[in-house]
Amino acid sequence: MTFHHLTIKKITQETHDTVSLTFDIPAALQSAYAFQAGQYVNLRMT
Repeated sequence: MTFHHLTIKKITQETHDTVSLTFDIPAALQSAYAFQAGQYVNLRMT
C-alpha cells in the first residue's frame, strides 16, 4: 500500500455525522487518483 501526503482542499458537511473530503491532488499524482468504479481510499493521519 502506498500513501501520499495530500492537503484537504474542502470539507463538506453531508449530514450531522458525515463529511466528504476533497483533496488537493498534485499534477504528478493525478493519474494515481483517477476515478474508478468500486475504488476505495485508506487514510492515515500524520
